[in-house]
Amino acid sequence: MPACWLDMLVDMTSKNGRMLLNVPPKADGTFAEEVKKELFEIGDWLKMNGEAIYGTMPWVFYGEGPTEVTNPGHHGQGKNHGDFIPKYTSEDIRFTQKENVLYAICLDWPGEELNIRSLGTYGKLYPGDIKSVSMLGSNEQIKWSQNKEGMLLKLPSTQPCKFAVVFKIERK
Repeated sequence: MPACWLDMLVDMTSKNGRMLLNVPPKADGTFAEEVKKELFEIGDWLKMNGEAIYGTMPWVFYGEGPTEVTNPGHHGQGKNHGDFIPKYTSEDIRFTQKENVLYAICLDWPGEELNIRSLGTYGKLYPGDIKSVSMLGSNEQIKWSQNKEGMLLKLPSTQPCKFAVVFKIERK
C-alpha cells in the first residue's frame, strides 16, 4: 500500500498540490501493525528522497506517462475500495524543482534504462543546461545522453529503494 500513497504524494506535489494523510488509531489509541509498517516505509522513502518533495515547486510540465487519474478531487481516489487508485508504470514520471535542480521521479523501477521524453533537446531542458545527473540513494554514476526524442538514462543494476526512484538533474 505505501507505493500508492507515495505515488499519490509525488503526483500531487508535481501539480503543486498537498496531501493530507489520515491515519486513525484503533479504539485503544494504538495503530495496527500494518499501518505502522506502511508509515515507516513512507518515512524511509522520504529520508532517502525527500529533497525531491520538501520545498519544491512544479516544473514546466508536471509529468509524462500513460496513466491517468480517472477520478480526481478530494477523496476521489479512495472511493470504492481503491478502484480509482491509478496503477502507475515505469513510463510515469513526475517533475519537481528547486533552485538549480530538476527532479524526475519515476513511479516504478524502469529496469536498465529510462527515456524521459520531456527532457529531449526539443523540450524545456536545453542542450548544455545539464551539469550532472544522479539517482538519490545510489552512489553509482548515471550515464546519460540527450537527443531530440528525450534524455536516455542508463541505470544502476541495483534499485536503491522499493518504490519510486528519483533522478536529480543539476542544471548550470
